[in-house]
Amino acid sequence: MADLVLAGLYLAIAHLLDWSSDTVFLRASYALAALAVVAAVGTVMHRRWGRWLAAGACLALLALGIGLVVLLGLSAGFLWGIYGSFGRSAALLTGVLAAVAIELYALLPFFQLRFLLGEARRGDPGPAPSSMPTPASS
Repeated sequence: MADLVLAGLYLAIAHLLDWSSDTVFLRASYALAALAVVAAVGTVMHRRWGRWLAAGACLALLALGIGLVVLLGLSAGFLWGIYGSFGRSAALLTGVLAAVAIELYALLPFFQLRFLLGEARRGDPGPAPSSMPTPASS
């Protein structure tokens, strides 16, 4: 469910905040939304292939989110070094945007990937502790 909300949020951000002349961010946002939908479908499926499909989509989302944060960090460094005191203010704002980008683009895929690859989703965890034989009864 959260993946579908984030897919809508990725599209809303792309259409409301993208003021650039090229469409790279718009196309990347469409790819992020599609990956989020794939992750949602894979998470809902209770099959091994669904889990791996969702894990692959979350890994791609995480990689793209980290790439976005790195690019924002490079932009902040460029602004800081080139434009003096105005650049420092713009770099600070870019740093805040990078922090928001971490929350929007990297946290949910990270925790979802951790869940999908965790022991709770790897199948039958084994017998319950109460049904295990004790050494005295063997």
